[in-house]
Amino acid sequence: MSHDPTVNAGDIARLAGVGRAAVSNWRRRHDDFPQPIGGTANQPLFSLRQVESWLRRYGKSYQVSLGDRAWQRLKAAGDLRLGELVARAGALLTGAAHAAGDGRTDAPPARKPQVIRGRSIPS
Repeated sequence: MSHDPTVNAGDIARLAGVGRAAVSNWRRRHDDFPQPIGGTANQPLFSLRQVESWLRRYGKSYQVSLGDRAWQRLKAAGDLRLGELVARAGALLTGAAHAAGDGRTDAPPARKPQVIRGRSIPS
């Protein structure tokens, strides 16, 4: 399995701020649109890097947030490890791994959230 982050047509549409039909048109009308590197005929997967390069070349604006990049990297590790990796990422982000004393992170201990009017607010 490739460890390059992949995106489907829906992801590309969301990142470029267009509808899925636009992505379908790009694929049909542009011979140099990235070829699928995985998935199925009905749900092809494309290399995120190749798609970004193509969008830049054609002057199409797009935005890949840090969260999207992190998610694509987690997914690239494969379905069998996804749950474990998401759990580890969550532990790192919340400091839970440090609080549990497993020694796998430098994250500060988790803070208790403030409660205002019955709603939990992160501190």
